[in-house]
Formats: sequence, C-alpha cells, structure tokens
Amino acid sequence: MPELPQVEHARLELLRLLVGKRITHVWLDERDRRVFLDGCARFIVGALLHRRVETVGRHGVHMWWQMMEEDTDAAADDASAATTSTTAPDARRKHLVLKLGIGGKLVYRLPPDTGAAAPPKPKRRSASDATSTTTSTSTTTSTPSATDTGEPALVVPRQAFVSVACSHQWPPSCTKLWLAFEDGSRLALTSRLRSSQVHLVSQPQLEPPISQLGFDPYINLPSVPDFTQRIRSFWRGIKDLFLSMSKEFCCGIGSEVHATRRPRYSLTRC
Repeated sequence: MPELPQVEHARLELLRLLVGKRITHVWLDERDRRVFLDGCARFIVGALLHRRVETVGRHGVHMWWQMMEEDTDAAADDASAATTSTTAPDARRKHLVLKLGIGGKLVYRLPPDTGAAAPPKPKRRSASDATSTTTSTSTTTSTPSATDTGEPALVVPRQAFVSVACSHQWPPSCTKLWLAFEDGSRLALTSRLRSSQVHLVSQPQLEPPISQLGFDPYINLPSVPDFTQRIRSFWRGIKDLFLSMSKEFCCGIGSEVHATRRPRYSLTRC
C-alpha cells in the first residue's frame, strides 16, 4: 500500500503531467461498487468530462483533483458523449477524491506525437559494476538536497505509483477508471485487489473522507506541546494510536507502523 511519501511523489507527478489539460473521454467500471463509493459511478462521466485539472492536493494517503469549470465550446462538440451518463444537478461542481489503496496504481500514457521513449528498466548490476560505480562516485560533486534549498525533505519512494509509458497495452489490466486528455495523453487507475477508493465531493477538504482524517505529518505537523497533549489524551496502545486515522490523531502512516510488528505499548505513563 502506498504510504505518505509515495502518495506525495504521485501528487507531484500528476501536477507535472495533468494540470491545465482538458478531459475529453471518461471510461469506468460502473459495476465495481467497492471502488466507486457513495454511488458516484453514475455521475463521474458528467462531473469530469470537458473539465480541466486545476491542481492536485493531498491529505494523508488521499488525493483530490481540483477541477476548473467546463469549456462550453468543447462541451457542445461532444454533447452526445455526456448524455450517455447520468448527470446530477450539481455534478459539474464536484471534484475527484482518490485513494490508491493496496495494489492501486496510476498508469500515464504519453501523447502519440511526443516521440519520447519509455523509461528503461533498471539493469541488474554485477559485483564489478558496483565496485566501479563506488570508485567513480567518489570524484563526482553532490547535488544540493531539499534541505539545502530550503524545501522540506521527503524520502524518495522505493516504488513509483505513477508509471509513465509511451507505448502500452491500453487499457491496462485491472483498470477501473481511465481518462483521455486533449493532447492525446491518457491516465488509468488500476486496482488489482479492488482496494482503491473514488469519491465525488463538492469541497474536498471539508467533506468526508478527508474531513474525518487527522493531521498530516508532512504538511501540518503540530508543535511538541500539542503533540504531547494529543498522546496523553489517549488511553490505548501507542501502535493502535498511530494505526487510527481518525480526526483525533494523525493519518497516512498507519501501514508503516503496522509493518514494524512492534508490541502495543501502553500510553498510561506518558
């Protein structure tokens, strides 16, 4: 399951790839109610078609796409496509909230006229290659880190959850939602275990599921006294405290804490 650093990395990639682009086609698996919650599958086409992506936000492991108003000229050209889906009266004012979940991934297909090659797969290095690499890196100059430039440091994810390819079987396997953009690029949400979640909300930060989450440790870390007071107000194991993503505490690090397999220490003596 993608953790907070991986989701932040995916958000930055989506900002680079999608912002300002108009959606020209929407396809989804309407029968999968485990992925599309609250009956939003009926309204996704009407809510996203002919709208541009304004920005991509994140809170914990949830991302939301802030959408611009629709392009009236483009909507008139493809009005027949929009009429094939059910459109709620306020669907054009809703925004997409996305959680990748276990086995979830985003696949981005480059426009056909870019002429760029897909990123090469990493090659397995031998012992001699590793020795030569170690020798050569000792003479190279290091690039400034995020902390040197004044930006908050973020751990580089071990696994990318936004893959980029110029030629790919489309749609990919286990696709639940895919979008086509005006420049010919495409984006697909794949969920191998059907644990991804998709919502449509009017105000992403003020409505569930994001409004029910705790503070984000990366962008909204409380002060030390406030953090200590939050911990002392709980009478439960510290592992259970971090696994809970409720509004009472933090969110986005539950799976990482669960993977440590530490005992559930009590907080009664904090």
